[in-house]
Amino acid sequence: MVNNKPDVPPETLTFEDVSGTAIDSLKIKVEKVNWFSTYRVHHRVASKFRSGRAFLVGDAGHIHSPAGGQGMNTGIGDAVNLAWKLAAVLQGHADPSLLDSFEEERIPFARALIQRTDQAFSIATSGGFLADIARSYIVPWILPVAMRLPGATDYAFRILSQTHITYRGTSCVGGVAGHVHGGDRLPYTTAIGLDNYEALSQIAWQVHVYGTPKEEMIAWCRDKDVALHAFDWTEDCKGVGFARDAAYLLRPDSYVAFANLSGMPAQFEEYLGACGIRKLST
Repeated sequence: MVNNKPDVPPETLTFEDVSGTAIDSLKIKVEKVNWFSTYRVHHRVASKFRSGRAFLVGDAGHIHSPAGGQGMNTGIGDAVNLAWKLAAVLQGHADPSLLDSFEEERIPFARALIQRTDQAFSIATSGGFLADIARSYIVPWILPVAMRLPGATDYAFRILSQTHITYRGTSCVGGVAGHVHGGDRLPYTTAIGLDNYEALSQIAWQVHVYGTPKEEMIAWCRDKDVALHAFDWTEDCKGVGFARDAAYLLRPDSYVAFANLSGMPAQFEEYLGACGIRKLST
């Protein structure tokens, strides 16, 4: 994008309307224009993502500026969140009420995303002398300095990759063990050379224990036909937020459904009953 012309109807906008600014800003000489088009930015979120048997996913539920390249990941996140819930209900493994959690979990993020990308786009397209100075001189100087601050690169990565998304406080997640809450994305660790994300290649319910699993939990997982992944305890596990010997029930979308500090299965049973989930195996 080389210019923003809100004062000119997009139907009549021509290259000549923007070429002056483009040439001045980019310091180039345009000899021939083979193709020219306009792009109208929309910022909208549907008032709800579900109406009975109909669900809105991806661009059907939210559209925004291309700032940050967030559109594809957001649509995939919507689809993954909904897919396992639909499968569970259709297979009779969960009550239809589980589907209500799709909107509850995804629409707050969509609204926050729209606000964030709208702000970024407004900054990028604002007119005036001060805005030009900020874009051309201040931001290029400040941004590299800011990215060298401790944690800045990690924060930017988590925002753009959407790995910061959490469903804490929604109806179908719960518990806390260490610094990990139900609704959080599973923390990543390569403790003692084992990658705990390798287990996530299995798109299914599973239990993780960092330390020693209780005998009762081993028996519960066997009875439920749920994979139990036990990782030896290291300081790295503590550093990323896990509690020793706690049990973490993971949903098929890899988010923590319930963080169980006791490591005993009784709390898992209570959680599943409250969410109307009757069966975990596929």
